[in-house]
Amino acid sequence: EYAKLTVKDLFGSDQKESLFTNIFKQFQKSPKPVSASNIKKNKTSIKVQLYGGTVVTGGYTYDTIHINDVTEKSKLEEEKKLFEAVNLAISNAKSAKEGLRNALDCIRSYVGCELVELWNFSQENDYAHIEASSFPKNNHLLKKFVSDSESVIITMDQMMKVDIYTPMQPVWIKSLQQHPALIRSAKALDAGLKSSIMFPVFRHQKLIGGLFLFNKKEKEYDQGLVDILNAAAIKPLSNEIINRRALDELQSFFNLSGDLLCITGMNRCLKKINPSFIKLLGYAEKDLLGRDLLEFVHEDDRL
Repeated sequence: EYAKLTVKDLFGSDQKESLFTNIFKQFQKSPKPVSASNIKKNKTSIKVQLYGGTVVTGGYTYDTIHINDVTEKSKLEEEKKLFEAVNLAISNAKSAKEGLRNALDCIRSYVGCELVELWNFSQENDYAHIEASSFPKNNHLLKKFVSDSESVIITMDQMMKVDIYTPMQPVWIKSLQQHPALIRSAKALDAGLKSSIMFPVFRHQKLIGGLFLFNKKEKEYDQGLVDILNAAAIKPLSNEIINRRALDELQSFFNLSGDLLCITGMNRCLKKINPSFIKLLGYAEKDLLGRDLLEFVHEDDRL
């Protein structure tokens, strides 16, 4: 069964003559196995490899073809590749926001979709907003769709009223046209988007965000793609959301404190100061940064 499908995928024909003639020509060109990836098994894409060989029996030598299902091996390799690319995009960025945007660029490139969005829930987990997005900048319809979405606040109550969100599992929508109840589905269709994949982002069993992928074509369900994205993309994004929250909390504490707070280098020179530092000392920030902290400490108080 899979031999027939594999040959048709590779050579556009399932005839026996084409089977042996074309495949053995392929093996003569290269000793490497031939791969085919557009094969379906129980409605799930699988990847197979064909190896050529010979069998000697009864004084005759027969050419043989072995077909191996390498789906799981290939999937693990793809997971590792995407996981490393997403983590590298985050770690090499100059800022947290740039890191998230670069990570979404990697995911969009891997999947081949038009738009990827990362939504982030508030600390209290009562509403969500867009944290970052990735789409072709020359697509004005998508640009407007994202711009409009950035002003949207989606509450947890709104989500719980839509059936497809309630299982809190990845949701594959082959046709947005058939899911008019989906939040933003009408505007997505206006932007030329036809299908969507949604992944909840959890941290310690708590929902902290959501990853949305949109495609301009209706897309058939692919369990292999869902597994790869779940394993390779969701965890790095979850970690980055938590890091952003921690950074926001630290920034709020730093800026709102009535005490003088500062960060210095090993040479005691000021690298960062909070508003209270400026207010109490009466200097402009540019006049304070780079100066020795001890300049502002009375001699009797110095250790």
